[in-house]
Amino acid sequence: PGLKVHKSSILTMLEEVALERLILHRRAIGTDLNARDATRVIISFKNVDEDWVGLSWYARFLKRHPQLCRNPQEPPPVKTLRTSTSELSDEEVHALAEKLRELSSALKSCDHASLLGC
Repeated sequence: PGLKVHKSSILTMLEEVALERLILHRRAIGTDLNARDATRVIISFKNVDEDWVGLSWYARFLKRHPQLCRNPQEPPPVKTLRTSTSELSDEEVHALAEKLRELSSALKSCDHASLLGC
């Protein structure tokens, strides 16, 4: 069992930006991250229980980041997201969680530097 947090605050704003960039990067290289695997990455990244990061959380994430949707005017319903099956091994999920950790850390450094006027 992982850390219990409020469902709406699983990721910070910077972590959401990092996840968005990770998804866009994978899409650009032709290895899209489906809904099921994205939630697995978040579970590994934040060490939260699986029931805290479900497809309904991911659907809300997509509404906050419509540029990730194939049709930005209409994010996919949770029912559609449920049809996705996991395509990544546990090792790949953990590697992506580590990549997300690195991206978040880099964004935090940039954010703090910009606050200092660097």
